[in-house]
Amino acid sequence: FERTLGRAFADDDQRHKLALLFIDGDRFKQINDTWGHAAGDAIITATAQRLRGQVRKTDMVARLGGDEFAILLRDISEPSQVARVVQHIMNAMEAPLILPDGNPIVWSLSIGAALGKSSRSAEGLLAQADAAMYHIKALGGGWYLSPLWQSQPQSEILQAGPDAVF
Repeated sequence: FERTLGRAFADDDQRHKLALLFIDGDRFKQINDTWGHAAGDAIITATAQRLRGQVRKTDMVARLGGDEFAILLRDISEPSQVARVVQHIMNAMEAPLILPDGNPIVWSLSIGAALGKSSRSAEGLLAQADAAMYHIKALGGGWYLSPLWQSQPQSEILQAGPDAVF
């Protein structure tokens, strides 16, 4: 994933059309501790499938480890495109996941987003999206667009959900 991100970022024209989503599952340790590692593995697999189903073939979904994923979005010209993708992901995650024992569970995600034009390096973009994800997780979950939280007062931060407007 990092190699693909680095190559995409190296092309200046392409860099300005990239967005990166850094995704972390909420309460994953609690799920593993309560239902076991088989349940955790099933949730990770189902989440990966749902994420892949919400992006285009030209985009890339990668599991970074544990319950962390990243999505590289290409040909993004406006933040509203990122908002639409994130909303599709959030909507897809509203349906319960079915654990190996047949029990349903609703698992939420915290998502940080960063735009390629907001960073000078692929590593910087990943760090921005990661920081945005941790910031929104600290606020209770949802999603967050990195450049805004770095430059805007707290009252102007766009957070979470279906009513987000750019």
